[in-house]
Amino acid sequence: MLYYLTKILKKKGVFKRERSTEIRSLAIVLYFLGLSFRDVSRLLKAMGFKVSYEAVRNWYHRCKDIFN
Repeated sequence: MLYYLTKILKKKGVFKRERSTEIRSLAIVLYFLGLSFRDVSRLLKAMGFKVSYEAVRNWYHRCKDIFN
């Protein structure tokens, strides 16, 4: 699922910079599966990525129509 979401995001050109589309798609999937924005942010920070919960929120709101 993560691989296909990354392909869709790159194809649609949702994000201008595509260097971290994989991380963004992981964050979107984690939020969609039930974690809060803050929990996703903390999990990604534990994995070594510096991501704020506000960034996760913005990423999800850009892509939420994909899940409808």
